[in-house]
Amino acid sequence: MQESIAIAWCDNGMVDGLFAQGICDVTLKSGITFGTALRSNGNQIARQRETLINYWYDSTDYEWLLWVDSDVVISVEGFLKLWERKDKDSKPIVTGVYFTSSEPEMPLMDPRPTIFKFAERENGGLGLLKVHPMPKDSFIQVDAAGMGYTLMASTMNEVEKA
Repeated sequence: MQESIAIAWCDNGMVDGLFAQGICDVTLKSGITFGTALRSNGNQIARQRETLINYWYDSTDYEWLLWVDSDVVISVEGFLKLWERKDKDSKPIVTGVYFTSSEPEMPLMDPRPTIFKFAERENGGLGLLKVHPMPKDSFIQVDAAGMGYTLMASTMNEVEKA
């Protein structure tokens, strides 16, 4: 029996054509049957994400949620790599890497992956260190990642409740 999956994103009422094409390609051409699309419209990303996650946990029975930020372009090939590596018990969250810049207004941005390892700070405590450079064409374990392209299992809800 095929596992059930929903796709979700937040936007402010406008999305790019490449984003829309990626969503259409993945849902129509991946060979995986998506049960529904969940969308939250607005300009408060944290609140929008919380609303969608709560709805998915509380009001649907989909085992998996593919989360895509509306400024991330996805492909069938990239999605299938995530889908094939997931495991509800050992890998309930897998993420595709996308890049951001700490100085996006600069003429020559220095894009960095949104994947992180915990690191001790010089003055004590823990901080996040970007994984960069990252290994090519590899799956690696990270301590934290951006939410922009994430496949997650509904079993994560059970972990949080325990």
